[in-house]
Amino acid sequence: MSSKAGIGIAITTYNRREQLLKLVTSLRAHTHSRVPVVVFDDGGSDGSREAVAPLVSAYIQAENRGITVNKNRALYYFCKIRPAKRVLILEDDLVVTEPGWLKAWKRAIDHHGHINLALPQWSKSGREFQGGRGTPKHPERWRKVSGCAMGARIRLVKRTIGYLNPRFSGYGYEHAEWTERWIAAGYGGAITPRGRVGLPQFYGQVSRRHKH
Repeated sequence: MSSKAGIGIAITTYNRREQLLKLVTSLRAHTHSRVPVVVFDDGGSDGSREAVAPLVSAYIQAENRGITVNKNRALYYFCKIRPAKRVLILEDDLVVTEPGWLKAWKRAIDHHGHINLALPQWSKSGREFQGGRGTPKHPERWRKVSGCAMGARIRLVKRTIGYLNPRFSGYGYEHAEWTERWIAAGYGGAITPRGRVGLPQFYGQVSRRHKH
């Protein structure tokens, strides 16, 4: 039986062929070929599969069920089908910008259990920014959370946190609630009567190309 991969990279996509190609191309340029990269296509019909499948480890296409179910497909794949120690879920409008990027993400996942991407357009001048250096050990801490890049330790997903809540059918709530479960379980940040405080988020190595 083959050993678990150190990390699996999951890309969620739906009818954004050109953006997906840019992300996969950047991954191939900056990621070791041994790292499994798997695309989860939520029922798209724009030719993404034909263009991208030859470039990745696997291409999973299923019926359109929304972003939450699609991200859960990714979690299930790296929990059960191709077990990995860590998973990094990327949305298709990202690009990888630096060599060695994945080593930093792995360290951040190991240190915090769960880590998200802090978006570069977020302003640090307001009250939402809570400090931090944007490094794996000392990530930026914010009162808000993004879901376009989410890293997690698989063992904790399976034993403690669980999958994203499929009752969230739209975009923007499923990853926030999932992050709050990580915080409640003791993995970074805090929850106060005023809401989320100090969410650990890692800035660097990955950038977002377009807004949804």
